[in-house]
Amino acid sequence: MNENYLKQLAKTYSDQILPPFDSLIKLMGYDALCDLSTIYGGTSIYIPTRKRMFSGCVKKQIIKNFDGHNYKELAKEFGYCERSIRNIIS
Repeated sequence: MNENYLKQLAKTYSDQILPPFDSLIKLMGYDALCDLSTIYGGTSIYIPTRKRMFSGCVKKQIIKNFDGHNYKELAKEFGYCERSIRNIIS
């Protein structure tokens, strides 16, 4: 089926799109949702929280900002407890 025709059908009959895909089209747009479907269609995927998704990036920044003594400041800045900062640094 022609992609443009399918896109037009989705717009015309948007009330027939199953949840949560109706919300995802509004959030991401038709093309991005179709790309997601092409890659992951037919599988189950888990979407973590943003904090978990980007934790590796945050940990790298914590290590970069560590001056040898600023555990409390880093904990406050990044929303971790001081013990977690110490674990990340070690």
